[in-house]
Amino acid sequence: MRRYRHEPRTGRAGFSVQLASANPDFFFHADLTLAWEEISPTPTHHDPQAVACDYVRGVAESVANKRPLNQAEIVEHRVNTLLGVPRDLKDETVRIAWGHAQIMADSADIADAIAERRRQRESRLKTEEQEREIARVEAFRYRVLSDPGMALAHSFMNNPGSFDEGAITRIEILARKAAVYDPQNAWVAIAHILQEFISELSPDARTEMISALPWWFARYRKSEFTQRLRKEMELRNIPLHLDETEES
Repeated sequence: MRRYRHEPRTGRAGFSVQLASANPDFFFHADLTLAWEEISPTPTHHDPQAVACDYVRGVAESVANKRPLNQAEIVEHRVNTLLGVPRDLKDETVRIAWGHAQIMADSADIADAIAERRRQRESRLKTEEQEREIARVEAFRYRVLSDPGMALAHSFMNNPGSFDEGAITRIEILARKAAVYDPQNAWVAIAHILQEFISELSPDARTEMISALPWWFARYRKSEFTQRLRKEMELRNIPLHLDETEES
């Protein structure tokens, strides 16, 4: 049997507090009651009741701040589950004999909290939609810069009635401007110049010029391009004249 040098103190307490909910700036109202007793052979704390009240308040807060304001009953049941059995506080030599909580929330606050959560959800969904739209535009921008013909196809698909003889000219102007604003893709415009130059050559001159490309590929050690060029020429039944130096 435990012997005390003094009569151990016991007591009961009741107090009301506001408990923060999971809804920012919205609070539960809590009425808390408890019974406590000392468990030390000598008094070690000036105000053991304050220790007991602080513990009970902490338990209630830890449950409340994880729940939205419209779940007051759930919070109450959980808090009372935790406070319904005796608990010795290790460092303060105080035992909580029992605790009880009554948790409430104002109906107007609940309505406001639900409306605020709805606004936050709508704002989040709007932001996500904007991010998806930006990603879609960026992807389309990349496709247009790498293949200006995409812009022509997109324009015709979305505005078939506006497609006229000037549409191609407008797309070509757009492609040149895109190359200016995106220097990394300026080679697209240069490729169009080369394509236009080649298209104006006679078939023999065109074949002669293309046959000179393997020499440049070999000079920069890009022989794989020669093989690709050969395949393309074979598909189109265009002769490609290569000497031994060019093939090596």
